[in-house]
Amino acid sequence: MLALAVGLAVGVIIILANAKQAGRPSAAAGQDGRPRFNRENAVHRLAVMLMILQTAAVAVQLAMADGLDFDYGAADAWVNLVFGAAMHAALAMLGAGWLVRRNLRQVFQRLGLRLPQRRDWTAGLAMAIGLYVMAWAASAVWAEIAAADTWQQQTAAARQLFEAYSSSLILAVVFALLTAISEEMLFRGALQPIFGLGISSLFFTWSHIQYALTPAALILLAVSLGFGWLRRHVSATAAVIAHGVYNFIPFLAAALLAGRA
Repeated sequence: MLALAVGLAVGVIIILANAKQAGRPSAAAGQDGRPRFNRENAVHRLAVMLMILQTAAVAVQLAMADGLDFDYGAADAWVNLVFGAAMHAALAMLGAGWLVRRNLRQVFQRLGLRLPQRRDWTAGLAMAIGLYVMAWAASAVWAEIAAADTWQQQTAAARQLFEAYSSSLILAVVFALLTAISEEMLFRGALQPIFGLGISSLFFTWSHIQYALTPAALILLAVSLGFGWLRRHVSATAAVIAHGVYNFIPFLAAALLAGRA
């Protein structure tokens, strides 16, 4: 209930900030890769505040969880997934001016979203496969270098999350789509054009607390940069496709291996 109340309060604040900004000229979020942050823009200033608060919240959660000691039950994982996806999408749309300065069509255009085109599919699929191969190779090196108990500790939270969504491929698809759509709307669609590829990717990485303080964070940062490249050079839709496929590949691979066993 507290999280819901905080989310609603943040939404109201964003709407008020957009209302204050309505009618004022502002630089459009361009596709040339240059950040469009404007300190005179109330929405941009609010985004900075929220990013700082989120960064602090992750640090506090890490401290309270004694580093990497998390407990992700299946029920809690699904609640967190649905609530987190709703909050990410709502923040992205409200921050883009929905209900105040832009209609839905204009909001999606601002976020870089469109109906998937052939280029979105080809670029997204190619990026997803390439990033997954990179992540797999980096993880293999990490597993070889790290001591067995260290590896188990550093990957425990990620394994718990995987187990929470791996009971069926349908649930895995739901997980992959919800996270891909909502996270790309916020991090690549809303934040990247304002703060740039580097800052938005760092913030994306830090927000995934289950990977914090481990080499997996570096892998995730590289993955985030790949999604951001798609947002800059193709579209946010291509980034959604890449993100969704990247998330789904481990579940598909596990199902295929289980079928052979």
